[in-house]
Amino acid sequence: MGLFLMSSYIGLLICLVMAPIFFFVLVISLLAEIFDRSKVSRLYYFFMASGVLVPIIVIIIGISLDPHALDWLNE
Repeated sequence: MGLFLMSSYIGLLICLVMAPIFFFVLVISLLAEIFDRSKVSRLYYFFMASGVLVPIIVIIIGISLDPHALDWLNE
């Protein structure tokens, strides 16, 4: 969140990269778990789900706190 507030450009790019990476790793992990049961803790899946949700929440909060956060898109 601090990085997003210091530089909205870098913060937005990092959030837009992190969320899909965590999402696809979570999907692949869940598919692997369906086909072959393992002893992976549920905590892992909660961590991966938070890795998807937190960047999205940071983007929403960052844009709402700084209305000029996306001005670099118009340049």
